[in-house]
Amino acid sequence: MRVCAWDSPGFGFSSPSAEPQDAVHLTQDLEQTLKAAKIDGPYLMVGHSAGAYVALRFADRHPKSVVGIVLVDPALLEQDAVMKRVAPKFALRVEREFSNQAESLRRCAAELRSAALKPGTLEFSKCTAAPHMPAAFSALEGSLSRLNSDPARLLTQASTWESFLSQRAAINPQRRYGAMPLIVLTAGHRDPPPDTPADAREQEALFYREAARAHQAYAALSTRGENQLVPDSGHNIPAEKPEAVLAAINRVLAEFDQRKPKK
Repeated sequence: MRVCAWDSPGFGFSSPSAEPQDAVHLTQDLEQTLKAAKIDGPYLMVGHSAGAYVALRFADRHPKSVVGIVLVDPALLEQDAVMKRVAPKFALRVEREFSNQAESLRRCAAELRSAALKPGTLEFSKCTAAPHMPAAFSALEGSLSRLNSDPARLLTQASTWESFLSQRAAINPQRRYGAMPLIVLTAGHRDPPPDTPADAREQEALFYREAARAHQAYAALSTRGENQLVPDSGHNIPAEKPEAVLAAINRVLAEFDQRKPKK
């Protein structure tokens, strides 16, 4: 099998984009990437968190090419509405965090464009810092930090944060995947920081119970769909328990291989 990792615009080593970073444009970008690289199907789609939106839309648009899906602790369709309904205080906190993140990125981009930020200063380092990575990939942080000195890149990241909670373009009431192998992994370790107030803990627990039900609904999109709990991992399963992701991928590949017509 050929394994491809795709960085969405403004992240990793991908170029920035002036388009809104919603499910529609992200899926189009992935399609164009695969076409330009001449990577034809069949495809097994693996999407973590908000990557689920792209995996699902791509599968909707290419039903003859996608032969399996693995969703890794996927974000929910209409996640903002779900949070506001079941855990309104939690929703306000998450919205504020995402809004602050986007606002900070836009401020940094403006200061970089005006040359108000000077290389070598603490503020410049804060604005261009790459996300913290597992030790095995720490060497990449310097390269990504240098790329983050491009204001257009920071604006693309801001758009991603602004779009995350409201990806209604990923909703498809007619979505059904027949007997396609499909595995949904759900994080089982949801403990908030020790200093989290009791009412905030309760709100988070309410949302994550709803998320667990939504993950079961994802699995039900296929008659062969499965929802598997990863009990000793938080949301970032690819970093915390990569073996769980690999096992799911291998399981889907094995099921696909069994169903292929024999020559």
